[in-house]
Amino acid sequence: MSEEQFLPSFEGTWARLSQVAVKGAQYDSPERQPHPKCLEGTRVDLLKYIHRLLDEEKKNQIIWLHGTAGVGKSSVAFTVAERMKGLKVTEETNVEKRLAGTFFFSRKHTKRCTTGYFFATLAYQLANNFPSIRKDVNKVIRDNPALLDSDTPLCDQMEAFFLKPLRWLRSRLRECPPLTFVINALDECTSEPDLTDLILSLARALREPDLLVTHILLTSRSELHICKAFQNKEVQPLLCEIPVKTSGEGAATIISLDGADVDKDIYIFLQHSFTELASRHRDALCPIPREGDKSFNGDHILTAPVTAAETRELKLSFDRELTRLSGKVEEVLDKLTLTPPVSSSSSPSPPPSQFSQLSISTPIPSLPSPLLSPPPAQPLQLTPSHEASHEPLSGSYTTSSTTHNVLAVNSQLSPAPLSSAVIQIRQAHHHTTHQHTTATKKNTPIPGIGIPDLPRGLEAWRAAVKQWEDPSASIGGKALKDWPEEWYTGPMRTITGVKRNIRKVIATEFYRLHGDDRVFLEEYPEANRGAKPLFDAIQRKREGRGEITGRASKNGRPEVRASASR
Repeated sequence: MSEEQFLPSFEGTWARLSQVAVKGAQYDSPERQPHPKCLEGTRVDLLKYIHRLLDEEKKNQIIWLHGTAGVGKSSVAFTVAERMKGLKVTEETNVEKRLAGTFFFSRKHTKRCTTGYFFATLAYQLANNFPSIRKDVNKVIRDNPALLDSDTPLCDQMEAFFLKPLRWLRSRLRECPPLTFVINALDECTSEPDLTDLILSLARALREPDLLVTHILLTSRSELHICKAFQNKEVQPLLCEIPVKTSGEGAATIISLDGADVDKDIYIFLQHSFTELASRHRDALCPIPREGDKSFNGDHILTAPVTAAETRELKLSFDRELTRLSGKVEEVLDKLTLTPPVSSSSSPSPPPSQFSQLSISTPIPSLPSPLLSPPPAQPLQLTPSHEASHEPLSGSYTTSSTTHNVLAVNSQLSPAPLSSAVIQIRQAHHHTTHQHTTATKKNTPIPGIGIPDLPRGLEAWRAAVKQWEDPSASIGGKALKDWPEEWYTGPMRTITGVKRNIRKVIATEFYRLHGDDRVFLEEYPEANRGAKPLFDAIQRKREGRGEITGRASKNGRPEVRASASR
């Protein structure tokens, strides 16, 4: 084949590999920003230990760093990858680096949660780092284009895209430092059998006798199926596990993500964060405006939209305040009494109908309630004295600290009508309080229970299935399928009921199709657009299968209305 004929084929093959390779899986991909990274001065002992393992030139190694969620595995993986990227394989070149390839798994991305594109991605990165093997990689693809398919057996992809390139490099890099691959978040791979197969494939590759010295750093959570894979007899001879106990100066030292220097690392992180915050927002706490048209809080304030949780909390605070005020009204009504005027013992008591003055034993505090607002009456100043008076009793009086409202009472009224008025006030207050309490109890959500929103686009349906199955994916500590009925019915229906039903419909349909991603996506291309279009499509299919009955208006279903209008 002439060079003119070979060139287009070469470019076409390389373009296909470039399309299949998952760019977002590279450690420094913009898709993963902001990149997690160990701050300078943190994880010192752990990083030194890993770097010492990666400099080992005598044998191939699999270094497995594992721990619970959030302890910094991804930060360590990124930091190690960045250091290896800065180390040259030889002094004669600036292109070839010791970082041979990276793959950061992610459950949120379709191509990063599977092993189908793993070895093709590493081959693309290897050929970019070592241009001398690019033609050989292209030839392998031209000889067997099916290698780029994600469902090609993993062992075939490993042989073509991993073992062969490393064998080609052996003669050139025989005296060079070892190469390093960094694989992060194995637990984010959604298929447990595929992940086990991947770990065993990497172990088999590193056991090849004629292979260039190569180290692979893998990180994951300590999940059962992953632990079992690393306990395999094919993996154990190559395995360096972290956490690990090492001996030094007569004492055992534990190298782990939760080592003795964690407190120091946290201190350094907080110090760095507060220093950065102060440098970015120096005028945030300035009590005096620096400029007339600027807020005293500076111009760095970000106003976020109010969330549903904040709205519910605001309503609950209003309810609590109204309940408190209602209690004060009840207390005042309990103390409200009617007494006759003070008279001498020699004077006969007038009959009830002859009361010329009524006094209230306890002043009524000023309350923001329409029930105790003074009725329209001619306002009169009431003196603080309790001497008898023949004037109508209405208005307000002032003490040294408080102004009190009093009920307007005409001197010609007998106690009976006033008592009746108090009873009516009490009854109206009880009625209002009962209605408010009943409504509050009826609409009060269960605290600590919720369902996170789904992401947009293609990842929405995977998140819906995960929330249906995984207790850690919902708020409440239980998978949605195991929720008690009161968590999504009654007052919780509008908060969690609708969301839960959407997840249930999507997950049930996924399992009806045997849990096969490819079959599900072929059946429902609407999954690429998000959860709502997918849910609507599933409901239409269910309606077509007779599983549910579609909703119809009083004028009939749309097709009936359309036929009637013809």
